[in-house]
Amino acid sequence: MQNTFTKNKPITDWMIMKIYKRENGFTIMELLLVTIVIAILAALAVPNFDHAVKKVRFKSASNTLMSSLRMARSNAISTKVQHGVEFNADGRVLRVYRDDIDPGSFIFDTGDSVILEDTLEMSFGTLNSTFTDGTVFFFPDGRASASGYVQGEKEFNGTQAAVFISVLAATGRVRIDSLTY
Repeated sequence: MQNTFTKNKPITDWMIMKIYKRENGFTIMELLLVTIVIAILAALAVPNFDHAVKKVRFKSASNTLMSSLRMARSNAISTKVQHGVEFNADGRVLRVYRDDIDPGSFIFDTGDSVILEDTLEMSFGTLNSTFTDGTVFFFPDGRASASGYVQGEKEFNGTQAAVFISVLAATGRVRIDSLTY
């Protein structure tokens, strides 16, 4: 039988095998090569990912410091009751509270209502403030008891991260003066 595709030549078994034999898929060497390349790229990306996670945690803790100060000021204005923020440098603990017991003493008493208590030990290596006894108070008119700053630091991957948050006594303004990481 003659076929028009073979130009009047008979179809041989070799031609049939060539038509039906497809070379689909990958060889084992190609699969191994791709796997090795992916493993190398993943190994290079892991240190950068770890550094990025630490930066995000540090920035988040910095925002927690600032928002806690702003929350204390806002609560003092809205409730017309003095609020305080205490920074425990040793334990790296932040406490926001309503100063119900003896508001003129400017200290945290056991009867004061704690609004927020946050442990920042994982995010900061050191936590310091220039406020007397590590505490700043906000009055019902929005003013702060003193001007000063809170400083948090952490070293990771050979770089020093630092945040400086300032409080202005006359207005109670709270802002991040410096954030480096």
